[in-house]
Amino acid sequence: MELQRLTIHNIASVEDAVIDFDKGPLSDSDVFLITGKTGSGKSTILDAICLALYSSTPRLKNTSMQGDVLDGDKTVKINDPRQLMRRNTGDAFVKLAFVGNDGIPYESEWSVSRARKKPAGNLQSKKWALTDLRNGVTYDKDDDIRPIIHNAVGLDFNQFCRTTLLAQGEFTRFLNSKDEDKAAILEKITGVNVYSTIGKKIYEITATKQSAVDRIERQIGDVILLQPEQIAAYEKEREDIGAEYTRYQGIKSVLENKKRILEVISECRRELEAADVRKEELFERYKAVAAGKRKIDADISLCKTQIAAAEEYISNEEKRSKAIKGLQAILADLRLIYDARNVISRENAKITEGRRLLDGEIREAETASVLMQTEARLAHENQKKLLDEKEKALSGTGLPDLRAAKEKLIERRNDLSIARTRLHTVETERQRASKRIEDLGTQQNMINELNITASAYPARLKEAEMKKDVCAQMLERHKDSVNSWAKSIRTKLSDGDICPVCGQVVLDTAFDEEAMDMLFRQSEEAYNAAVKEYDTIKGEADSLDARLSQARMNLERSTILHQEDKSLENALGALAQACNKIGLNPDIENIAEIIQIFETENEESIAKLTDGIVSAEILEKECRDSRKILDRLTEAKQKADENVTEVLLRKSQCEAGISASQTVIAAKEKDIETSSVNIDAMVNPEDWQNDWKIDMTAFARELKEVAASYEFQVSEKTRLSSSLEAAVTESAHLEQTFVKIDELNPGWKERLSDEAYAFNGRILDAAGMLLAESVSLDDRRTQNLTRRAEAEKALKILSENEVWTDEFPDTESIMLKIKETDALMFSSGERNGEVQKILEDDRTNRKRQGRLLDERETLLADHEKWNRLNMLIGDATGKKFRQIAQSYILSNLIASANSYMKTLTDRYTLKVTPGTFVIMIEDAYQGYASRAASTISGGESFLVSLSLALALSDIGQKLAVDILFIDEGFGTLSGEPLQNAISTLKSLHRKAGRRVGIISHVEELRERIPVQIRVNQEGNNSASMIEVI
Repeated sequence: MELQRLTIHNIASVEDAVIDFDKGPLSDSDVFLITGKTGSGKSTILDAICLALYSSTPRLKNTSMQGDVLDGDKTVKINDPRQLMRRNTGDAFVKLAFVGNDGIPYESEWSVSRARKKPAGNLQSKKWALTDLRNGVTYDKDDDIRPIIHNAVGLDFNQFCRTTLLAQGEFTRFLNSKDEDKAAILEKITGVNVYSTIGKKIYEITATKQSAVDRIERQIGDVILLQPEQIAAYEKEREDIGAEYTRYQGIKSVLENKKRILEVISECRRELEAADVRKEELFERYKAVAAGKRKIDADISLCKTQIAAAEEYISNEEKRSKAIKGLQAILADLRLIYDARNVISRENAKITEGRRLLDGEIREAETASVLMQTEARLAHENQKKLLDEKEKALSGTGLPDLRAAKEKLIERRNDLSIARTRLHTVETERQRASKRIEDLGTQQNMINELNITASAYPARLKEAEMKKDVCAQMLERHKDSVNSWAKSIRTKLSDGDICPVCGQVVLDTAFDEEAMDMLFRQSEEAYNAAVKEYDTIKGEADSLDARLSQARMNLERSTILHQEDKSLENALGALAQACNKIGLNPDIENIAEIIQIFETENEESIAKLTDGIVSAEILEKECRDSRKILDRLTEAKQKADENVTEVLLRKSQCEAGISASQTVIAAKEKDIETSSVNIDAMVNPEDWQNDWKIDMTAFARELKEVAASYEFQVSEKTRLSSSLEAAVTESAHLEQTFVKIDELNPGWKERLSDEAYAFNGRILDAAGMLLAESVSLDDRRTQNLTRRAEAEKALKILSENEVWTDEFPDTESIMLKIKETDALMFSSGERNGEVQKILEDDRTNRKRQGRLLDERETLLADHEKWNRLNMLIGDATGKKFRQIAQSYILSNLIASANSYMKTLTDRYTLKVTPGTFVIMIEDAYQGYASRAASTISGGESFLVSLSLALALSDIGQKLAVDILFIDEGFGTLSGEPLQNAISTLKSLHRKAGRRVGIISHVEELRERIPVQIRVNQEGNNSASMIEVI
């Protein structure tokens, strides 16, 4: 970026100014000076540039002050750039013309005004505009301007200030800053924040990889495998189960076969019995009603008997009826008593345990904690007394006074050094003044010599002029004569004639010009020689006049500079000030020797005080050590107190627990007493086999059984009474029916015994039918007998082969055994399935474990790679990798700074410990010993800091801005160091194409830097004027 023109109107103390950076003399100088009195407005030039480019200024951006100030009847933020408008003015603006790094010419303008541009008007909002001078397009919105400015300049506001404006007090900030501050500066300048991102990302990836490894380890740990002996046991169990299952299948098969045989025998028996029943069926039909009548009569008798038995049972249980009716209440009270006794048992156990703790563990802990508390308090008191004694002894040393006295002596050492330096400056300025006087005499002598030489030139010039005029006249007359003669000859001669001039035969009567030139060439040569001589003398005279004029101007300028030079006067004033500070008259003789004596005495006093301070500091360290011990003992005492409190709290809690348990026991015992009274009111122990007080469970079972039986008997009595009533009614109706039948059919009773004789015909028919039916029944009977014989034979054989089956003589017992066998087979099958699943799960788990182990190996390998990388450059904040990168950048920075340092001083070389931000200096005057860079002071410190500042500027600027502004800092330099610093700054233009503008009021800089921007403030006038000289 190239600055071209800066226009300032009513900004700070500058009323109106225009600075052309691209025109002479500023454009022709490597280094120029911005100078003026303190407060005149030198730094306002930098503020104006920043306002135009960024709508902000370093002095306001970096202020730590906060709050508002009153402007008329409104408030304005204390860091508001509008505050820079000059007081009692109505408007202000800055304009900056520049060519951006993109090659585009721009003009940026920042302005502010008051209402109606009246000094008393309210402050208006600022205006900021950027114009593209190629096409005249103007941008007037901040969000549009900022990216264009950033692209054109290549820097944001902070980077611009850091690399282009080296402000007051900033030279040593990087040198003496903490590691994290150095890192922050390098990060902002070089953009190494990407390394922080990479470092954090590596850490996060490593953590993710570790989580994956931990997850797979947990999964592997969750996989439970069977031991070989367990697998063998399960396999053996499977074999046993298989054998047992086969045995059960055999038993079931035998039993099912016997069941089928018994079912055949039973079926045959049933069919035989059915045939017998069928033979008697007809007769039984006849007898059925009579038999039914007899059965009803029998049922009535039986029912009466059962009712009598039930009534007898109910009568016998009358004495226990109260308990039977109160069954639920009694059971509830028994449950309450049972639960209460369990609670009492648990609470008694708690009381026993609590008393055991109180008498044992808690009592021991209480004794030990109290003993520890006593010991801790005693040790604390003893250490406190020891510390008080040491602090009293330290107070008696007067260490603060010794240190204060040493500080004063060190301050005097600095004052003596300043006085010695200023004495040297006075001697130097006196030599320079003598040299200037000598130079003035030399210049005057040269002017005198030039005057003498110049006095001879008027006569010589006049003589040469006269000679030139004579030769010119002769040349003109000669030309006229020859021309006239030639014309007359041409009229008289013909071709072939002899020329009277040259004696040759005339071949052509045309005039020969070359021959004519030869006739007056000598006159012309004489004239030309006269002209040349005149011009030479005239040139020498003019040159001598110019030299004489320049010499007179130089003498006049040197005389004025000598008369106006206040360097010696200022040096004497500074010396007087320094001598007054050390109590010395600057006019006495041998002042240098006296200063030396003062310095020697001062150093001896410092040495004596240092010895006293060292002794006192030893005692001071002992006090600090004793204080640390006291702090540890205080912590121990507090810990002991806390232990006592904790033990007492535990004791209190234990006693409270015992009390609570006793309260619960009392309440439960009261509940037991109440329930016991309730039960005794309903239960007479003599009426029961089990005493509820001895065995509540047996009593409750007995009570439930008696109550159930009692209820059953009452229910049966009711049911039987109802059935008896129905049977008596039915028997009466049947009797009436038989009377009617006998009345209608007399003789049926008698025919019951001789029925075959009474009805022959009908009996035959019935006999035929009975015969046919009997034959059929007999055939079926024979078949059934054969099947039964075969089945019985098979049953016999089965019994002989499987003797154990005799234990199951009927189908019912066989079915029970088959059901039992099925259950055993199901249980065996179920267990076999369980064992099979256990073994299959183990095989599955082994395969899963193998997969997990393979996955773990892959994850471990991946994690190992990332972990190695994380160990090198990763951490949670990205600080490690950033510092590594920045330490190497710092090494390059130090190398660049040393290249500047060589041009400033041959004494110091900067070094940096690799991988750290520790900057050391190697001192050639001290045997190339290394020490911290912060230990140097004064002018040398400024040179070191300036080298770093220029190196930082090189790293960050990338030729961003063609001018580097340095604000103050040169007050500590003079003589050769100052000249070296200026030469180094001039080299920036040759090295990087950058010019340097130094803002300073140091007088010596005004003498050494001819091109200056002067900020002049006359008298009490608040307005400053700017001029470029």
